[in-house]
Amino acid sequence: RRMEPNPYDVWQKWIAKGLRRGGKWSHNMILCTVDEDLCPHARNVTMESWNSETGLLFCTNTQGPKASQLGHNNKAVVAFDWREISRIVTIEGTVTPVDPAEIEQIWGRKDRTEQVFFYATSRGKEHKYNQSNAVDQHKDRQKYVQDTYQEWLVQNPLKIVPVPEAWGAFKLLPSSFQFTKEQPNSTVIHTTFTKTN
Repeated sequence: RRMEPNPYDVWQKWIAKGLRRGGKWSHNMILCTVDEDLCPHARNVTMESWNSETGLLFCTNTQGPKASQLGHNNKAVVAFDWREISRIVTIEGTVTPVDPAEIEQIWGRKDRTEQVFFYATSRGKEHKYNQSNAVDQHKDRQKYVQDTYQEWLVQNPLKIVPVPEAWGAFKLLPSSFQFTKEQPNSTVIHTTFTKTN
């Protein structure tokens, strides 16, 4: 069966199937960046949304390593691994920060529990429990987060949770797609689309 000529058409079908059948973490992707010394780094992030004009949206701590690396080099790669349907999608592209007005809109769409968690862990790199900072005891961070839940979900359930200082979002605009599909005989088919000017 031949693949559609437009990668966004393929992506639309694969992401729909991946999210439907790929399990609890099917919307997560591995984000790969490089630092100033060109050393690679990878971590799991959540894809919030996507569209063909602005790319893939993900939220993150803006005062941590990944944001710093993207500030030095805004080229990145993301990969989705949907083993339940034997498919992998790898996307290369350029990453840009989301403007503050849109950040407010994204924040407003999150449920209160999510807001409180991000408020607790994205207070800035000078804050002891900023998510990118190391702590001596993990239980100390857990207690801090639980205390923050208590403050905002129990003691002040109607108070608006503000957007924290170090929380933001980025968009990756694709320059290439690679679609990988495993065949019944354990071979794989790779189909690559690359943007040209």
